[in-house]
Amino acid sequence: MDFAKVFGRVQLRRISNRRIGSPAVRGFATAGQEPSGSQEQASKRPKIYDVVIVGGGAAGCALASALCSSKTLSKLRIAMVDPAKLGQIGEWQPPADMYLPRTLQITLSNKRYFESRGVWEHCYTDRVQPCDRAVVTDASGSSQLDLDAAGALGRMASRDDSVAYMIETKNLVSGLLRSIRSSQRPIDMIERAKVVKIEPGHGPTKWPVVTLSNKDMLQARLLVGADGGNSQIRKFAGIGTYGTEYGQYGLVATLCLEQLNTAAFQRFLPTGPIAMLPFPNGYANLI
Repeated sequence: MDFAKVFGRVQLRRISNRRIGSPAVRGFATAGQEPSGSQEQASKRPKIYDVVIVGGGAAGCALASALCSSKTLSKLRIAMVDPAKLGQIGEWQPPADMYLPRTLQITLSNKRYFESRGVWEHCYTDRVQPCDRAVVTDASGSSQLDLDAAGALGRMASRDDSVAYMIETKNLVSGLLRSIRSSQRPIDMIERAKVVKIEPGHGPTKWPVVTLSNKDMLQARLLVGADGGNSQIRKFAGIGTYGTEYGQYGLVATLCLEQLNTAAFQRFLPTGPIAMLPFPNGYANLI
């Protein structure tokens, strides 16, 4: 297949197979117990939260949105911390003539969940591409796996359902942030702040105390790490990783095709896999 143009930023990502042993979530104590700060923190007592989410990407925002929309958890006090400007991301306006190279593939179940939680209506759905077919081949092209929506979903599928949906990461995150902001119980958004220190609290509860780069101190019953591969929360929880550094980089780009396409293609070559994922209006994501 010939390509007419390559658009947008081309990004290189270092490749490794590092794996995390278990989710970076650490909970402390029980409800109703009031934590106490250490002597060195006496001059500035930390703010108390039921849940502190570190990381405002897709995972952290999805959790925050779910907590905000739950009637059962309506009395929880929640904060989310991220070094980015979350307010600006929530006001993101998509460019008219290109698609961003950082993308996500979500399933039909993901889409239905976001619809049920009122998130989908805050996303730019005209920039979401349903993917109704996936074609996977080997280097020689002699072996091929061809999947379509009807075969994969069976009776579960309706006329408008697809196997997967391609969405820009920023589109989903901005939609999640707007849904959080529009909820009746918004959370505390702490932007442009990094975690610089985490230590167990003193007293019977030992709720963790998080010190941020803006000098804020937060104490949480439940501390959630959604802060990426170099997670400070994971390190504090003692969750190790293992893997191999390949010394390779992955190329990510946005393409403009000569013809419209709604199928995903992936080919496994001796030098590594290559994938082309569809986007609306003849665009595609190259990985």
